[in-house]
Amino acid sequence: MGVKHKKKTDPELLRQIDSVTDDIQAVFSLALPTKQLLDPKQVEDTANQILQRAEKEAGIKPTDVNIFKNMGSFVVSADASFIKKVIDDPDVASAIANKKGKELLK
Repeated sequence: MGVKHKKKTDPELLRQIDSVTDDIQAVFSLALPTKQLLDPKQVEDTANQILQRAEKEAGIKPTDVNIFKNMGSFVVSADASFIKKVIDDPDVASAIANKKGKELLK
């Protein structure tokens, strides 16, 4: 896909990348070529391609992944270095922290 767009990244997620030592959970939205939703199979394929690229570049695997095929998004639990690679992927439109502030302490 590789759609050119302005990527939105949650400041809380960036803070967690810099300060959290455990796995970070982040929700990513795919960059859509049009305003229409992708076919669920295409969402799954694109998310898996993003994850494979991040795994290759970071040299580690995510702890957990859940792809929301009908929503054009996916959630990843992984080390900060892996999350950074996913954020940088051209097929990702936005990234937000799945857990905020006090939730991290639980």
